[in-house]
Amino acid sequence: MSGRNLALPDELLVATFLDLNIASITACRQTCKRFQQIIEDSVHVQYHVELQLACMKNGPNSDMSTASRHSMLRARRRAWEALSWSTPEPVLLPTPPGVTKWKLVGGILCVAGSGFIQCICLPSLIRGIEQREWRIDHTCGEGGLNWDFCHDPSQDLLVLFGEFKLSDEEESHSAFRVHLLTLSTGAPHPAATSSVLLYAPEFRYWDLSVRLTLQVCGQHFGMVMEDHDCKERPKFAVWNCVSGLKEMEIDDCSLSILNSFLLLPDDLLLLGVESYSQEGPDEVIETYIGVYDLERTAQSVPYTLDNEDDQSCIFKLRFPPKFAGGGVFITSTPLSADKHVTGNGSVECASPFVFASEAQLIVVYLNIHWSGVATRVFFPAAIIAKHVCSVRGSGALGVDIPWSEWGRSSRVTMDTFRTKGGYGRNEWYRDSTLGLRFAAVLDHILSQEEWMRLELYGLVAVKDFNPMAHAARSNLGEAWTRPQPETKHWEARFRVAWRKVDGSSRWWDSCLLDEDAIVLVSEDRSGGPLFAVMSLKEPREEPTGGV
Repeated sequence: MSGRNLALPDELLVATFLDLNIASITACRQTCKRFQQIIEDSVHVQYHVELQLACMKNGPNSDMSTASRHSMLRARRRAWEALSWSTPEPVLLPTPPGVTKWKLVGGILCVAGSGFIQCICLPSLIRGIEQREWRIDHTCGEGGLNWDFCHDPSQDLLVLFGEFKLSDEEESHSAFRVHLLTLSTGAPHPAATSSVLLYAPEFRYWDLSVRLTLQVCGQHFGMVMEDHDCKERPKFAVWNCVSGLKEMEIDDCSLSILNSFLLLPDDLLLLGVESYSQEGPDEVIETYIGVYDLERTAQSVPYTLDNEDDQSCIFKLRFPPKFAGGGVFITSTPLSADKHVTGNGSVECASPFVFASEAQLIVVYLNIHWSGVATRVFFPAAIIAKHVCSVRGSGALGVDIPWSEWGRSSRVTMDTFRTKGGYGRNEWYRDSTLGLRFAAVLDHILSQEEWMRLELYGLVAVKDFNPMAHAARSNLGEAWTRPQPETKHWEARFRVAWRKVDGSSRWWDSCLLDEDAIVLVSEDRSGGPLFAVMSLKEPREEPTGGV
């Protein structure tokens, strides 16, 4: 190392290190003792490294010092590695009667029924957030009509999607209203040009019984509608929440059927599609994920998946032929700026750091229609972003990408799991993702001895698909230079005790992931659902198997 470089002030070297990735910082640390000391002593560099290891970025909270941010992020990382829970058993959350729907986004758990939504801000010891509850009343779902909701705390946005009849006649056809409200108060959202939008597709039958899937991401709101009785073909639409304009609508396709969708940042849309043979309407010949650019799809007429001249389709990710015919269902928890609403109309920052856009795990369920064994495919949103850049750079559109080109990446993982039989279309609701972490309630059979001892418990598995999850992070240890291969993932399982309610034991059916908590759900249909939270706390000692 030359004397000229050693004469540079420490502040300039720190600023330089803050522009480097982990590999480059590690190389600089091994260059000389001065660089090593600056890197190890600078809380700014340490925080910069912790952010990269967690696949996160600095958040909007400017009131907290860098040292405090680093301490909080380190506490969060250590708590997940040790699975250090703040209570020995899950803590029950307040649940009003009549709950039929629930969703967790951005630390806000919404449990809802016809006429109401109960909002719960989950507590966090690590981030210093207290539990709060508030209620929003609405008119959707009255008279047994179809409805659903979705929310985004970072925008203080609540979207209600409710059916209404076009006339008072008994066999009147249906239409739907989209209500754009504030999550904090239920008032019309101030950013929306119109707080109520109308959706009136053509239905062949008047007695609808549909399954609705809703999602909001940034300015976009998407909806897919599937008929339980398969009398109506699936219907799909995307709106711009600010302008109120419909950006895309799929009503009927002769040779393709839409199974699922996922909205991503940068105006990207993923569609899970099955294509049928022209010779036989019941013969599925291929399954793929279509990636579309919503900036190119605004039009006044219904969209078709069979259009070969489509200018909005960027590329299609093909799956092997053996997966044709079993459905393709895409799931992921959307990432948003980490804020939370207080229930009094204000929105506050809940964390000084947020997930990076590429740190979103996408899970695709294949062969889910078939009882027995189904397949899950895990990959990060960075895979999509990589192919989007490549295809856009080439100037091509509608590119077919075979499984051999994308599915064999080290960042793509597959596993099989046993379904509970039947149609199996909502098997994925038992699982949950947040960032690059995945959690699932496992099928667990208690032994006879456990029954005799009344040791009633379930098992929850948590898997981290962050390729740096195995890297040692304290003091830039040796494992930084030799991280574990990307194909290996940190995974842990832990017990959760059943809860005794009204004299009967309730087991846990599914789970919901939060930034530093897990919400467990017991879906007893006779007694109503039960919700409990397990919050993390910083462990006293360093995890023995982690950092």
